[in-house]
Amino acid sequence: MGGAFGKLRALLPVANKKVAYISNAVDWSRLARRIGAGGGMMIAYRPLADGDRDFCVRVHHFSMRAYVEPIWGWDGAQQDILALEFLEHRNAIHEIALLGEVPIGYLSYQDKADTLFLNQLSLHPDQQGQGHGSEIMARLVRMARSGRKPIQLSVLTTNPRARAFYERHGFVVVGTTAERVRMRSDDHSHSK
Repeated sequence: MGGAFGKLRALLPVANKKVAYISNAVDWSRLARRIGAGGGMMIAYRPLADGDRDFCVRVHHFSMRAYVEPIWGWDGAQQDILALEFLEHRNAIHEIALLGEVPIGYLSYQDKADTLFLNQLSLHPDQQGQGHGSEIMARLVRMARSGRKPIQLSVLTTNPRARAFYERHGFVVVGTTAERVRMRSDDHSHSK
């Protein structure tokens, strides 16, 4: 897959914890077969580290520009600042989603006393549509279910794909503004 990784150099952590730059496309399907040989997908999670910020900003650009631009316009430098400020949110848990050792996206959520609030779930576009988002959602649903609390989130009104994804996982619309659709799921029994 060429995709964005074939065009840009991606910053990815490697097993020895140093940073490696890759300029060739990642063969995601071969990687998935290699690490998933023992059965289903193997999404792992680790806390966000300082070296992950560039990756998160890139994923933000790749996955959100088409939805942000129609609402507010797109200023790449301003989006960098906003994405980095978001990653500093102290009341949120920020995690990198990994397929093997390779980051494929990131998520941010707040595990509050009365709700689990999903701030952000962003996958690199080359990783979308392969079930990774559903696997990540299933983990969040298990967390919410164990705490007997609902999950809340919002999506941009310009992102019908995200809205449909969350609706497939049992979320319903609880409010809208010109920019956002607020969603909630209390009953996770039908999540996929």
